[in-house]
Amino acid sequence: MTPTLQDLSIQIHEEAKAKGWWEGKPRSPREILMLCISEVSEATEEARNGNPMLYVVDQFKERHSVLKENGKWFTTGGLDVAELNLKPEGEVIEIVDCVIRLLDWAGWKKLDLSMGINLDMVQSLEQSLKDESPLECQFNICASLVVANTEDSMVQKIIEFCFGYVASRGYNLMDLIEMKREYNRTRSHRHGNKLY
Repeated sequence: MTPTLQDLSIQIHEEAKAKGWWEGKPRSPREILMLCISEVSEATEEARNGNPMLYVVDQFKERHSVLKENGKWFTTGGLDVAELNLKPEGEVIEIVDCVIRLLDWAGWKKLDLSMGINLDMVQSLEQSLKDESPLECQFNICASLVVANTEDSMVQKIIEFCFGYVASRGYNLMDLIEMKREYNRTRSHRHGNKLY
């Protein structure tokens, strides 16, 4: 069963704590939002470099396109992404990283996300964003993040926008979140002792 956003925020926050991301002084909202903006900036770089929307990188730094079959991710060459611990990359994965950070924050703040995602809104966004450039969509995410500094209610709206944006590119955000979480569970403390 697919978890609710509320459940997901709690699970992701617990995973982040276990990896050391909440040791010491809690992060301020501005720090969280700046980290989200940095993820969107990475999405911009993926698009600028002409990289595929979604790919994995193997131990030889080779890129492989991926697809989902029977609930599992495989490279187009048939390699099991999870089994080989291949790192997901690409524009949509950077948007996923932004959403994971927002859900982590929501879990920490115990934000009420029980209303879930407005699927009508996501479908409307999916249609309207199909012709938008990645930069326009990414700007809208960043602009919303700046406003969200003072409004917790914006978190859910930003996540909905990300759902629509990723769907407009042909992907399901929940599938990608699970793919990235699966990879993150294999990573070391603070993903190699990053500061934030």
